[in-house]
Amino acid sequence: MGNVAETTGEATKFLKCDCCDAMTASERWEWDTFAHGPGPNRVELKVLVPVIYCSSCDLAFTDHRAEELRENAAREPWITIKFPT
Repeated sequence: MGNVAETTGEATKFLKCDCCDAMTASERWEWDTFAHGPGPNRVELKVLVPVIYCSSCDLAFTDHRAEELRENAAREPWITIKFPT
């Protein structure tokens, strides 16, 4: 993946936190590395996912979009996915 930083930059928008309901959550796109496959066929995959951080309750979490991106990477790990800028 070249010289891509582990995070893609500063937060882009404020969101409502799923935990404390404060409008102090922000989103950043970050690389997520996870294992996929059984036993000796297990491989490590890396995918860019949105991570939501709340400054009020200090919680970091991902949502359905990240799960969908992980599932896509697991189904077709050889495909490069282009993300919106």
